[in-house]
Amino acid sequence: MRNLTMSLISTLLAALFGNANAHEFWIQPESYSINSDQVLRLSLMHGERFLGDPVTRNNGYIQRFECVGVDATTDIRGLDGHTTSFARPSGSGGQILVYHSQEFTNMLEAGRFRAYLLEEGLDGIIQRRAELGESDMPGRETYSRCAKSLITIGDAPVPADRAVGLPLELVLGAVGPDGVIHARVLLHGTPAPGLRVVAVRQADPSEIREAITDQNGAVQFQGGEAGAWMLTSLHMERATNEHTADWRSYWASLTMHINRKQQ
Repeated sequence: MRNLTMSLISTLLAALFGNANAHEFWIQPESYSINSDQVLRLSLMHGERFLGDPVTRNNGYIQRFECVGVDATTDIRGLDGHTTSFARPSGSGGQILVYHSQEFTNMLEAGRFRAYLLEEGLDGIIQRRAELGESDMPGRETYSRCAKSLITIGDAPVPADRAVGLPLELVLGAVGPDGVIHARVLLHGTPAPGLRVVAVRQADPSEIREAITDQNGAVQFQGGEAGAWMLTSLHMERATNEHTADWRSYWASLTMHINRKQQ
């Protein structure tokens, strides 16, 4: 009975907060295009490559959950403990759904932390831990989620994305007729070079495309077929408050629907 209880608690915690290890977190709108008078249903999702489960909404851990339009910003509302939230965009044209969580704490024993860093391509953190004599010590990390999703109102074209002030942020650039996807990664508002970005198409989640940001924080992906896409990136840095964690990470995602007419 005790083991069953602990299993249920672990499942609940995973649903509430997610596990930072090799899992993605994204905003999944019911539709990427709605009418001007329509209420949009959406969910926060946790899993990998568009395959996952809705995350239970916990209002106490939401730092920011908004629908950002050209002229106005409105809160994305929902009931605490439920998995569906609701946005009522104000205005027309492109809108950006924005989610930023409070920080969560993650602690793993040394072997599991190293495996997590390897899986996420964070070789620099492995090297830094070795230099600090921490390779055999547990990994103490705080992390937060920084998710965006692009939607359109009415007959507006797919919107040009823009920065909305997340700590780590993916910003969609042009998608040309040839299907090349251009994007940038910003860390605290400035270009973030050397970060890994992963792109996946919902229609074919088995095909993963990866790129490393250049000195301007830019990446591009060939063959951006029409449909729903997700871009993800991760940044980890040394935490300044060593009483609670040694490392701080930001997990960013961007979901959108691409069509080949976007310029």
